[in-house]
Amino acid sequence: MFLPTQYVALVCFAQRRLPAFYLVRIVLVCVATGLYCNPMRPGPFYVAAGVLFTIAWFIFFDGLTFASRYDLPYVFPMWLPGILCLVGTIVFFFADPKDVQGEEDFLGGMTDEAKQNRAKITFFIGAVFCLAGLSVGIWKLTDTYNNSGTSWPAIALLLQALALIGVNGLVIAARSQREDDYIM
Repeated sequence: MFLPTQYVALVCFAQRRLPAFYLVRIVLVCVATGLYCNPMRPGPFYVAAGVLFTIAWFIFFDGLTFASRYDLPYVFPMWLPGILCLVGTIVFFFADPKDVQGEEDFLGGMTDEAKQNRAKITFFIGAVFCLAGLSVGIWKLTDTYNNSGTSWPAIALLLQALALIGVNGLVIAARSQREDDYIM
């Protein structure tokens, strides 16, 4: 969803090297990317998911630069909420929401029961990864910066995990819509 130049611009903005209007540009590019990802159905769910994905990583990089500015440790476990939620996102893409819900296929008949079970197991694994990311964020919130006087980097991790879970929800909602639900 991101281009390499967007990552560089996001990091530079988080380090306070770029003015705030660059964040608006990044969000607009992500909205355009959300529209481009599915040109047949550019629903508002995809656009909102792109914007929320951008905000999630902006929050993470802001917490990272805040921690580095005040010489607070930002080690590998701080990256785990985002990594686990992204792995959950990738796993969610392998599960068709219509198979998880047990809806009819395009010919009007029910889908194969084995296919439904595979989709449900895949969906469960994606949910486990997302909840693991959320629990690591909560763990870091309660554990890491108790004695430092500031807790913004840990709050940023929790907010990032919640935003990425929201991205998954929006994409699943967009994928579970039927073709006749779209307005052309």
